[in-house]
Amino acid sequence: MNTFTIEQATLMNRKVANFSIPAGSFSVFLFVSILLFTSLNERITTRLARKITGDCWVNRVRLRVTGQCVIGSRLTDQGQN
Repeated sequence: MNTFTIEQATLMNRKVANFSIPAGSFSVFLFVSILLFTSLNERITTRLARKITGDCWVNRVRLRVTGQCVIGSRLTDQGQN
């Protein structure tokens, strides 16, 4: 069973110059682009918010979100065992 991304990639033209991109690697491109966008967006948004408000409330929000991600991943690990 293929994912939607692989199904979509098998139907499109994947040739770049003389190289054909494998259909399975399209999900990797999606993953990498999401990682790059979120990290760059967070950097830009954090600095902009700090300049506008003059407060470091962004660090508190970042710590809270990081804590929630850690707790969520731990609960997911325990639920799978």
